[in-house]
Amino acid sequence: MAYFIGSLIGFIINGVVWGIITQLIISHKNYDENWFWWGFFFGFIAVIVAAVKPVNRSYYETKILSSVAMEKHDNDILKNSGWKCKKCGRVNPSYTGTCACGNTKANNVAAVSSKPAAPQPAKEPDQFQAIRKYKELLDDGIIGQEEFDKKKKELLNL
Repeated sequence: MAYFIGSLIGFIINGVVWGIITQLIISHKNYDENWFWWGFFFGFIAVIVAAVKPVNRSYYETKILSSVAMEKHDNDILKNSGWKCKKCGRVNPSYTGTCACGNTKANNVAAVSSKPAAPQPAKEPDQFQAIRKYKELLDDGIIGQEEFDKKKKELLNL
């Protein structure tokens, strides 16, 4: 009986060790799969299979390249009359009427159009632009102070 219990404990310890080693190899190769039980039951064979498995490069591509690819994809959709949801920020093609978050294209357009327009800077009158040009001429020494004052009064109707 003691031999049986000793063998069972030895089998469990052996299985746990091989299971942990197999899982560490798979995790190190960037797989999200659970290989612990393969290692537990098949031991050294599971470790060999895990060791020859190629590194999961798509893990890096989705973490690094996906943001660039997604930005390009979103820009392509927006260029083709797509719309960006103001509620969740998702970019939708023009034929999509409702975003995945439930916001409709009509509500999105209404939200955009209901925003107050940014105040436009007041357009500078032509007379002030002309005075600036004459001031530059004065500073460059092309005209004198008297000529500048005369033009300034003329432009301001003084």
